[in-house]
Amino acid sequence: MKMKFVLFLFLLFGLTLSSSGVHAQVNKNIILDTSVTYLIKLTDKSELVGHYVERTSDYLVFRTPAVSRLQIAFDQIVSIQELSASNIKGNVYWSPNPRPTNYFFWPSAINLKKGEGYFQNNMLFLNSVHYGVTDNISIGGGLEFISLFSGTPILFFTPKVTFPAGKNFHAGAGVLLVTIPEEGSGGFLYGSATAGSIEHNVSGSLGFGFAGGEFASTPLINISGMTRVSRKLMLMSENWILPLSDETFTAF
Repeated sequence: MKMKFVLFLFLLFGLTLSSSGVHAQVNKNIILDTSVTYLIKLTDKSELVGHYVERTSDYLVFRTPAVSRLQIAFDQIVSIQELSASNIKGNVYWSPNPRPTNYFFWPSAINLKKGEGYFQNNMLFLNSVHYGVTDNISIGGGLEFISLFSGTPILFFTPKVTFPAGKNFHAGAGVLLVTIPEEGSGGFLYGSATAGSIEHNVSGSLGFGFAGGEFASTPLINISGMTRVSRKLMLMSENWILPLSDETFTAF
């Protein structure tokens, strides 16, 4: 049993490793628009933001905020990505929030895109992987590291279904299932709503705990939010109101 979970942990961390050091060359027939802002990634790991000007058989010409005419050979270009206006702040590229789907631990109602995925570590010991099955359905799972060595590892699973319910508004539902082999399982069934963009949003969730085939009669409440204040800094808050009994609640 222990070997199975050690193998699972190995695979879990293996998903975060990059296996390729080979650079793919951009297609010479790529269609570019002079009115669009692009992010150009180069083989030397540098990145440029600019507008397409023209091309020859060997290179592309871009206009950047610093250089009016910059020639870049095709074999030096790894990728060219179209940017939206929200990604440009004062001629500086701000990469999109890579994980708007979760706060510190509790999920938002924003979903991963189909094919997207990530590895998450909380407080060193909680490790999980998450994957977008479709634009509206995602699955996740992981384990608590220390319990792996006790013979009764704590495992958790987090399927989630979400959908856009209006401009900058999402709603969804999901399950947080926690299981300890030979001990039992429990968790929360929750519904949530998120207002705002992937950079600035607030979420409210209502969840009912369950264990042993029974549901709690009073819900937990979660209110969380995030806001991006600079290119590399985001503020985040996650707040819980938990029922200790039918008449007593605690908040943190």
